[in-house]
Amino acid sequence: MYIEIQFCQIFQVKPSDYMELVSCMKPNLWASLADEVPAWVTEKRNKISVDRTLRWLDACIALDTV
Repeated sequence: MYIEIQFCQIFQVKPSDYMELVSCMKPNLWASLADEVPAWVTEKRNKISVDRTLRWLDACIALDTV
């Protein structure tokens, strides 16, 4: 996933990086990031987005240290 921070800087965040940050905060629960696309995209692009989001979630769950 790519996260855009102010001033249009874009950083690639891997599931391992994300889960490391989450584990440092020791939350009661955490939410996964999603590959969001506008409603008007094609069905193919929407499917790619869903598949990418599910792969990200699966990777985060595998890395969860709870």
